[in-house]
Amino acid sequence: MNKSHYKAGDLIFKEGDPSDFAYIIHSGRVEILKHSPKGEVRLAVLGPDDVLGEMGLLEERPRSASARAYEDVIASSVDHGEFVELITGEPKEGMALLRALFERLRTMNQLVVEHQLLSESRMVAVPVAMPDLKIFGATAETRAVLPDDGLLVSRFPFRIGREPSGNESAALAFNDLAVKDQEPFSVSLNHCALDLDSEGVVVRDRGSRDSTRVNGVKIGARSFRHVARLNKGRNDLILGSPDSPFRFKLVLEG
Repeated sequence: MNKSHYKAGDLIFKEGDPSDFAYIIHSGRVEILKHSPKGEVRLAVLGPDDVLGEMGLLEERPRSASARAYEDVIASSVDHGEFVELITGEPKEGMALLRALFERLRTMNQLVVEHQLLSESRMVAVPVAMPDLKIFGATAETRAVLPDDGLLVSRFPFRIGREPSGNESAALAFNDLAVKDQEPFSVSLNHCALDLDSEGVVVRDRGSRDSTRVNGVKIGARSFRHVARLNKGRNDLILGSPDSPFRFKLVLEG
């Protein structure tokens, strides 16, 4: 792996470039951008331990989006051969790449189901500022894993789920925020994510067994909906059924 330093504003790769490498972020944040006739659309903001460009390890098509350093970034590039070596000799780094691939496939499947694949007709110019979104615990169970004054969400997608329990492997969980739950579980290992689309911030179910509720709207599980948009101001998020103790308050400013 080759470690590289990027200054804020530097392009790591450009839409249409050859798709030869994946990148593992060690520090700083990277924004993923898509070109449209109306301007650039911000698809994601990734941070330390996230992986970008991982589809380049599976296919030879040109890059479908650009990656730009949102702030100073240190990242390592991984080619096809190094990916195989990571899987066999460095399981921790290799698993990070595999989890990124699984997460991408899960998200794309949900987008297809919801008929929300990104189209140029729906794209809008990327906003100047990052979304100002804070997450607060609304019960004892969720306040235990968050600061009293809330947590500013600085990366998208921001993944929420359950801590592994018993014989479950930590390698199966891929979360930025994890809560402790007991059987029968209300919260799935990979439950939901706070994410961006062309119009703002959404909550996306990640395949939860017992659903996600956003402002009273059920998504995931046996529901045909898998995404719900956040409103400006206060939003309520519940992991599981309406009586689940895993409740959050989300405040979206601006």
